[in-house]
Amino acid sequence: MRELIDNLVHADFADAVITVFDGGDALRISDHGPGIPDKDQALRAGFTSADSAAIRTIRGVGSGFALVREALATLEGTLEIEDNLGRGTVVTARIPPLPAQEPLAVDRSRPQLDLTDRQLRTLLLIVELGPVGPTRLAEELGISASTAYRDLVDLGRAGFVEADHQGRRLATERGLEHLQTVL
Repeated sequence: MRELIDNLVHADFADAVITVFDGGDALRISDHGPGIPDKDQALRAGFTSADSAAIRTIRGVGSGFALVREALATLEGTLEIEDNLGRGTVVTARIPPLPAQEPLAVDRSRPQLDLTDRQLRTLLLIVELGPVGPTRLAEELGISASTAYRDLVDLGRAGFVEADHQGRRLATERGLEHLQTVL
């Protein structure tokens, strides 16, 4: 998407509007710049309407639309280039919506432990950051490494986290279930 936004420099950012549609499945960028007379040619690698001064200052001139179209194709998406009302260009990039995922089933018959606020924040951080050690958790939470380690041991005993081959902790299914229950 950066390539599309970078192209606004060709339009001198004239009345630039960037819209992300609900769900994030489409991005539309419009401007009132000089426009793109030959849209098919603009999609070919190497084509540019930039003048010599712009070519010296703009990164990757002539590759933006081709790169975006190629990237979108791998996602089964589309790229549309149209004239804006009056003057300028409207570029719309679309990707298919992601399929809805089933929520994790929660076994409510299994006893749940009451975690302290810090332990709950630790478990949430592990889910957010992925495999992590006590030093990183201590930095994120503003606590000592020994306190973070103790919380990891307690979460491990509860079956909410487990260690990977490098000793970093990651959340287990039971940990994810617990979070779903309390959140």
